[in-house]
Amino acid sequence: MPRAKGLERAIDRVPRNRKIAHARGLAAYAVDGQTPKAVVFPNTVEEVSHLLSAADKDGKAVVPWGGGTGMDLGNLAARVDLVIGTSRLNRVVEHEPADLTVIVEGGTTLGALQEELGRSGQFLPLDPPMSEDATIGGILATNASGPRRAQFGTARDRLIGIKVVHPNGDITKGGGKVVKNVSGYDMNKLYTGSLGTLGIIVEAAFKVAPRFKEERTLLVLCQSLDVAAHLALDIPKTGVQPVALQLLDADALASVASEVVEIDGYRGYALVLELGGTSPSLSSQEREVRSLCDERPVEVSLLQEGEGPGKMWAGIRDMGRGGGRRATMIVKTTSLPTQVAGMIEGIHSLDGEYDMGCGVSSNITSGVTYSYWWKEDEAGDGLKDIVEGLRKLAADLQGHCVVEVCPTQLKSVIDVWGSSGPQALLMRRIKEQFDPRGTLNPGRFVDGI
Repeated sequence: MPRAKGLERAIDRVPRNRKIAHARGLAAYAVDGQTPKAVVFPNTVEEVSHLLSAADKDGKAVVPWGGGTGMDLGNLAARVDLVIGTSRLNRVVEHEPADLTVIVEGGTTLGALQEELGRSGQFLPLDPPMSEDATIGGILATNASGPRRAQFGTARDRLIGIKVVHPNGDITKGGGKVVKNVSGYDMNKLYTGSLGTLGIIVEAAFKVAPRFKEERTLLVLCQSLDVAAHLALDIPKTGVQPVALQLLDADALASVASEVVEIDGYRGYALVLELGGTSPSLSSQEREVRSLCDERPVEVSLLQEGEGPGKMWAGIRDMGRGGGRRATMIVKTTSLPTQVAGMIEGIHSLDGEYDMGCGVSSNITSGVTYSYWWKEDEAGDGLKDIVEGLRKLAADLQGHCVVEVCPTQLKSVIDVWGSSGPQALLMRRIKEQFDPRGTLNPGRFVDGI
């Protein structure tokens, strides 16, 4: 790293076993091909403060790194000088089972937190991609979510308090550990989804929930998209509130269900429902769903207890990202729930035009649809053309489009966040107030912020 006395002194204060300076180790923390000049894993919030303040004064760019599961998200970084890893900030600070609240450090993995909460019969109802390894700070920074947002919302909805280290080293707190803490501006929402561009999240307080007594997963095979979409939107009208409700096309279904159910050659659509509650409640909910299905040309099956349902939901959550089949590009589109069928039809139309191989999975009741593009872009401009087509499609449906995973080459010619409209000016002003030197994740957020 070029001579930077303040930052060098701050790094030198960190014990040798908590920093990386050799090339082989640094390469593992490259961000879109840019290798940092140093990687440090502070053990305390105060160490984070010292490192970040020194980097800010020396004009060095800092990239926060949690579990590394969401590092594909974002535009190309303008610079990558120092990576600050949060994995050693991994304590459960306080858990109040009676109040259904927990305070946890930002580097704690969701898997470790769920294990701790499980001892009291509770859980944090978030299920983002790569849940076991994703850290709390990273989940908040990306506002990552999964199928269970159908009932529980996103990380932003569960967060009640936050502690952040700012580029100048200041440590601030927003909210609190009580659910009805409403005094002042809601700083939680400001940091959540900001991709670590305003500060490093080092601690968070959440509302947690009691674990379900039982869970059941139903698989509903539908021959047409129209039948699947209407059924998905009709289920909540019966009073049944699924824990998760996902609509999959045949390609996506094959990716997640081949080891769970026999679906060879199936070319229709599927709904996967997770129900939670007591045994009598589950039986009642299942009867309602089956009664609704009896009126339509569908086939309903109950996935047997054991590994089957777990594998199915993990596959839906992690599709295209971890293990097995990795996608070349993953795109998130949003629309009204009633427009999801049109969104999926448009995605399939683009797939037919460019033949890049595509699977679709939609959290239909929230209007969030993911498309997974499997083939390499041999033509060179194919993925860019697809992104432009998806953005036009989303705009026509009054929605939005974000490219969450794609090759580095594509990031050099598109803004992965899409058009942010008049909000870009506001976000840029906030960035200038919180990070005037552009220290944190420069260039990676909306509009190159």
